[in-house]
Amino acid sequence: MIEKGLIFLFGGMIGLLVMFIFGRRSSVSNGGTQQDKKISQKADNEINLSVASRADTSLDEKISISAASLQILYDLNKSLGSSLDIYTIIDQALSSAISITESKKADYFRYQAEDNSLNLVRSIGRELNEIEGINQDFTRGKTKIHLKWVLEHKKSILISDTGKDPFWEQNGNSKDQISSILTVPVLIGQDLDGMISLTHTDRNNYSREQKDLLTAIAHQVGLAINNAQRFVEVAFLLNSLKAKQELQDKLFEHIPVGVLLLDKQFNILSGNQQGLDFVSILQPDFDRISISRLGEKTIKELVDCSKEPLPVDLRKDENALEIFEVQLRNAQTIEGQYWILMISDVTEERGIKSRIRVQERLATLGQFAAGITHDFNNILSAIMVYSDVIIRDSQLSDQNRSRVNAIKEQSKRATDLISRILDFSRNQPVEHKPFDLIPFLEETRELLTQVISENIQIRLEVSLVPEILLILGDPARLQQMIMNLALNSRDAMTEGGLIEILVKPVEISDNDSARFPGMEPGSWVLMQVKDNGIGIASQDQTRIFEPFFTTKSDQGGTGLGLAQVYGIVKQHQGFIDLESFPGSGTTFKIHLPLFPGEVEEIPEVQTEVKLDGRGKLLLIVEDDESLKDALWNLFEDHDFQVLQAANGEQGFDIIKQIGDRISLVISDVIMPIMGGVELYQKTRKSYPEKKFIFITGHPSKIMDGAIDQDPYARLLQKPFSMTDILILVQEIRDTDEINFK
Repeated sequence: MIEKGLIFLFGGMIGLLVMFIFGRRSSVSNGGTQQDKKISQKADNEINLSVASRADTSLDEKISISAASLQILYDLNKSLGSSLDIYTIIDQALSSAISITESKKADYFRYQAEDNSLNLVRSIGRELNEIEGINQDFTRGKTKIHLKWVLEHKKSILISDTGKDPFWEQNGNSKDQISSILTVPVLIGQDLDGMISLTHTDRNNYSREQKDLLTAIAHQVGLAINNAQRFVEVAFLLNSLKAKQELQDKLFEHIPVGVLLLDKQFNILSGNQQGLDFVSILQPDFDRISISRLGEKTIKELVDCSKEPLPVDLRKDENALEIFEVQLRNAQTIEGQYWILMISDVTEERGIKSRIRVQERLATLGQFAAGITHDFNNILSAIMVYSDVIIRDSQLSDQNRSRVNAIKEQSKRATDLISRILDFSRNQPVEHKPFDLIPFLEETRELLTQVISENIQIRLEVSLVPEILLILGDPARLQQMIMNLALNSRDAMTEGGLIEILVKPVEISDNDSARFPGMEPGSWVLMQVKDNGIGIASQDQTRIFEPFFTTKSDQGGTGLGLAQVYGIVKQHQGFIDLESFPGSGTTFKIHLPLFPGEVEEIPEVQTEVKLDGRGKLLLIVEDDESLKDALWNLFEDHDFQVLQAANGEQGFDIIKQIGDRISLVISDVIMPIMGGVELYQKTRKSYPEKKFIFITGHPSKIMDGAIDQDPYARLLQKPFSMTDILILVQEIRDTDEINFK
């Protein structure tokens, strides 16, 4: 009973296998070329012969052969299922085909869709040189006729006797000693991957069952190759996705913005380290699991703000320095609702923008201040000159002399006030010269100890400094700058304290956080004036350098001290900033460019004036009547003959008429109709050595450039005293006494 059951089982398996394979086979005799029909007829004859020969085979032999074949197919299927290398799959298939058919040679020809060609990629029973020769024939267009037929029709072919086949005789295949050929296509879906071809030297070596078995092997190979290719594609996609994920992770880690993905309960699902660090600052009890609040706002308040397009500004608390921009955005996906949290540290950015806004506002105020000081300078110049003239009157009573001296003193105070405004507007002319900052600061510290109360300590600390620390500037104005800062600190420490002046050289790079807008990289000196006073309220810090803005109105402050400081710093191509916290003191930070040259000796300035005009002719060109009359009286008193003109056009008319007789032209710079620069330029064409003194309340870079190299021209800033202008007249007269006509 067991034996009969096995016979039934194996017979049934063989039948099912044959039915599966035969059911898929189409007759090759329908349609096609004459050559195709002959090959098909030959294949059918061989099939009939195979069937006839099998009729004499005993049932026991059939069962034995079928059982062995099925075992080979089973083992092949098992091995192919675990293999992902295409050539390993092909080798296993060829080995199984050899075992089933007892062939001498087994070949796998791979189809190249790009050029519709074949290539022998694997073989059992052939030498390497033989394989190379076959592939060379393919490149020359010599393809075996049975391979070409399978390539075109994607169907199997069985040739039992090549010697009786006229096509083989025509191609000279008898020399290969091949008598039997069995070739089956390997298909992936409807596409040809290649073909398995078996050859034998004996005729009628292959049976119909062997053809069906090889077809089954080819089917398994097609599935295995398809799986291997799909695995490679999937592996490539997975590697690509992994690489993109790694790139995305690196991108998130290196961007300066913190990004966190939250679920609808605000638990953290993923994000970068920057985001976690920012949340740790804004939420001190952050457990790195969920977010409940950020700074001053709860997470629910941030949800309410998420509908707004602009980010929310947050600080850890009201006294914190760091400013963060926070955006919470809803992300609805098919998987559910999520939240995307973005946090940016904008502290430095806001600081830069604040500096730019302050500089722009102060520049506008400076232009306004420069405008109003022009008229004040004319008024003060006239008052000061007239006061000097009156005091020279020998008939003046002592009481009136005292009154005139009071006028002069008040004029000097007004002049100082105008000077501060001009410093702020950066229109005050500054005589820059190189000097060593270290002894200058030591001298300034000694001066401060004389004017600052004893309950305030003044400390100077110089670090990382070479033997000398040169800067290019005006020592008097820089000393005024430090004095104003120290007095401001003194007023902030009513019960005493410490003022520190800290100085060190610094190198500023392109990306330096200490760099100001417009600040060039290079060598600078950083000077800090620091106190431990009451500090400055944050709302006042952006206005602290504005003229007439003061927080000390109850102490009689004018609001010009820090405005003058700002102007002096700008006059020296420097930058100033402050840090201040209420109750923690204030630090003013000043950057000044270092000077790379050497110190030169400056000659002493003459202070005594003994000027005799000796009847020489002067031309005064001034649009302000009071100042013009004051100058006329001054030079009349010093034995000059004086002519007057109200503008440059009138002055030039006089020069054209009697230019040879005029010894000196004293002219304002800015006047209606024609200004002093145009008058100077026109006069120079006819009188290249005519002497000029320009007086102005608006120092002009154009004017400075025009007279800079001219030995016969000078510039005097308004307001000026009688002594100032007399010294300048004497100086320009002494340049060429012979030609002072």
